[in-house]
Amino acid sequence: MIRQFRHYAFIAFLTHSYLVTAVEPVTTFDLTVEKPKAVIMGEVGEERIRFNVCASPNSELCYGALQYRLAGEEVWGNTITFPLPRTQHYSDVVDIKGLTPESKYEYRIGTFHIPDQSVLSTVNLIWNDQNNNPNYEQAEFYSYENVIGKKDLYFLFGSCQYDGPLLDKLEKSPLALLNLLMKIKPLRKIGFFTKLTKLPGYKSKISNTQLGIVIELLALAEQEGTFFRTDDGEIFRTFQKYAQKNNIQLRGFIDMGDTYYRDWLNKFAGARNTEELYELIIDALATSGRSDIQKSVPTLVQIDDHAIKDNFTRNDLTGQNYSLFNDACWRMADMVQRQMNTYDPITKQIGYRWSETKLWGLPVFIGDFRSEMIPGVAKISTAQQTALEGFLAKWGNYPKVILSQVPIGPDDTSKDISDKWGDSGYQITRNKILTYLYGNKIKNTFWLGGDIHSGLFADVVHTRQAVDHNKLRGFPRVTDATESEVNMKNIVLAEAIASPFNWPIQFESMILDPFIPLGESDKGHFCVVNQSPLVKKNHAGIFKLSDDGTKVEISLLTNSPDNPSGEVALKKVYQLVPYEAKM
Repeated sequence: MIRQFRHYAFIAFLTHSYLVTAVEPVTTFDLTVEKPKAVIMGEVGEERIRFNVCASPNSELCYGALQYRLAGEEVWGNTITFPLPRTQHYSDVVDIKGLTPESKYEYRIGTFHIPDQSVLSTVNLIWNDQNNNPNYEQAEFYSYENVIGKKDLYFLFGSCQYDGPLLDKLEKSPLALLNLLMKIKPLRKIGFFTKLTKLPGYKSKISNTQLGIVIELLALAEQEGTFFRTDDGEIFRTFQKYAQKNNIQLRGFIDMGDTYYRDWLNKFAGARNTEELYELIIDALATSGRSDIQKSVPTLVQIDDHAIKDNFTRNDLTGQNYSLFNDACWRMADMVQRQMNTYDPITKQIGYRWSETKLWGLPVFIGDFRSEMIPGVAKISTAQQTALEGFLAKWGNYPKVILSQVPIGPDDTSKDISDKWGDSGYQITRNKILTYLYGNKIKNTFWLGGDIHSGLFADVVHTRQAVDHNKLRGFPRVTDATESEVNMKNIVLAEAIASPFNWPIQFESMILDPFIPLGESDKGHFCVVNQSPLVKKNHAGIFKLSDDGTKVEISLLTNSPDNPSGEVALKKVYQLVPYEAKM
């Protein structure tokens, strides 16, 4: 009897404990979100969009928080939280899936820190937007729509964004007074140094001397309004004004290498530890103007050679050249590529650093022409070569773009016969690409590159004539026109170079010569023609595919001291070869 009573008493105790626990309220606590260090919008798929979020380092666990809704709605959707682990340098991606096509959305993203993962479910996040100064990032985005043949397609492209402690010192030095002088409009109108460069005998006797170099720098400064370029956000803000003034809906931002510089002008000590490197990367990504663009349009980033040091190759990460710091630099460079489909959010790894995508219906091959560099053997791996050829064959004459950290054309420094494609092994790779295009009669192909600190157009054509002739099948050797129009019928590959977004010192090394052949096929030579004058200013490239799909316009937009909304320095219109639309 007593045993039975104890049994009932125990059951009653458990029932009471359960009821007490069930009705006891869960304690929650308010936590205000913080503004992320950087937000980068990733590629837009047919039903999803990806964001890359970077947060401030903290000893506690770090998380990101995202809310989104259709534009115009009042209520935000459920909060999506995701870890930003220390092992990932407080950066990772979040995907929004199940989007309605051809719709306008808005989002907001914040970060927060907690002492332990067990309290995550008890956090009540506060989105503080008092005084119109929110503590989070907020922007609009569009879900996928194939705009080819329906709307004008615009995207921004370029490379080489430089900023760092060296420029901070220059801004505070007496040399910065030159910038103030160069911004005085009457002095620039006089153009004293520009007039010097046009004196008889200047080019033959002075231009290649040290004095000539200084005079040309000052002449460029007169034209641009600055001597030292200390503001790496200026061209991005200029483009925003230009886009607003010309009613441009930007659909993509392409950063083709040298997103940031660790080596500080290749001469001064770079980042000495991972903390300094992290700061350099974040400063570049958070640049005024750039940050507004990359958080509101799909952003594609290619890693170039300055992530570790100037002109690194695979050899710098192997054997005796390997160091933990070099390895950390390379892994930290992943931060700027996590929003791309090269990144696997499950394994947290980046596989091949090349891929293909469709930018609102425009096929794009995102190349990796630096990080796969194998000196003396090939410019790219066999796997990438196969993928590139498959991409070209798949799309045929449909308009398509190849993105590269370097030009495909020559860069003759007059010291030797080398170019950006380097030694004979690299040139063989270039020849394979050109021969594949020519042999398969593939048209409407555009190669966009950077890394020369100048801008230009350089179309590749094929000729059966010897390359020392003064005329290449009727193509002009050089055109001085700032605006020109060509038909893609006889062009193997149309190349446009946009570089740099910001480079402190004005200079260029590109000396194109169509009589230096790029390569040979069994039916003749590949040569460069239709070169436009070099743009030696900071600038951005604007790629436009017309709404009817019949032409591509590429403009190089520069900063202008007298026109804050920018001006087009070079422009080329390509009439496309007729093609069949592909969905």
